[in-house]
Amino acid sequence: MEMEGHLLDAGLLERALDLTVDSGGSFQVLDFQLGKQRQSTSRAAIGISAPSADALDAITSRLIELGARPAAEEPGDAELRTVEQAGVAPEDFYATTIYPTEVRCRGEWLRVLDQRMDAVVVVTGETARCKLLRDLAAGEQVVVGTRGIRTLQRRSRGSCRAAESCGGSLRSWAPAISSERRVELVVEQIAWEMARLRERGGRVVVVPGPVVIHTGAGEHLAWLVREGYIGALLGGNAIAVHDLEQAILGTSLGVDLQRGQPVRGGHSHHVRVINTIRRCGGIAAAVDAGRRARRDFLRVRKERRALCARRLDPR
Repeated sequence: MEMEGHLLDAGLLERALDLTVDSGGSFQVLDFQLGKQRQSTSRAAIGISAPSADALDAITSRLIELGARPAAEEPGDAELRTVEQAGVAPEDFYATTIYPTEVRCRGEWLRVLDQRMDAVVVVTGETARCKLLRDLAAGEQVVVGTRGIRTLQRRSRGSCRAAESCGGSLRSWAPAISSERRVELVVEQIAWEMARLRERGGRVVVVPGPVVIHTGAGEHLAWLVREGYIGALLGGNAIAVHDLEQAILGTSLGVDLQRGQPVRGGHSHHVRVINTIRRCGGIAAAVDAGRRARRDFLRVRKERRALCARRLDPR
């Protein structure tokens, strides 16, 4: 893989190498050319190896998101797959980022128009364009996999310092929201008011954000609804999407809620969950499909246990 940009002061090279190792691969820096002036960019060539083709493909996909590109002179054209159901992308579609992207078609690199994150790339003739899942039409050609894709992520020293400043302010701001004691007092007060409202026949309306899911509080919110403490829930699409992501993949914003660690390829989990729900025909249809699958699983498990019991019966 090749990388170009302010690789050292923006931390891109370090992130790429750490990502490779954390994903189970190994690396070898084959060549490194350091920019000699402040405005100059650096270049690096990195050899990547992994224990399997799937692992290598996953690492390559994440490196492309950092701005890396295959070093081969002829990287090959991007793989295209036809949309079979309107509003639903092929299963292994490439999920776009905010960074300028190019795809290779018929030996030519095409700049992707209307660049945005959480979309797919549709190729029509000599044009590549970002498109939302809901806008896909049957018969369109969508880029899948990671072959023949490259992104441009050249961060300057100034943008790097700005990002560090923003990150620092966020880190110092987060724990300063309120102390633990104050949170406990607020929770006790709200709990008392909710119980009092229910006793008086009143109703509580909750307007939650996705942070409810990010913090693992979704199950507690569900309990409050089942127990009658909450009479109405007014939420946007974010809480629905991340609740579904947590239920299907066990992550929220790509972070494993059990381990608190980002998972490989997790940045696109919510988009892939949306695609799955659309394929099923909606949330209710997806839930019904899940219930049917669970009933079938329990039935098969019961039959297998009965068969084992008959085989073990000494009579």
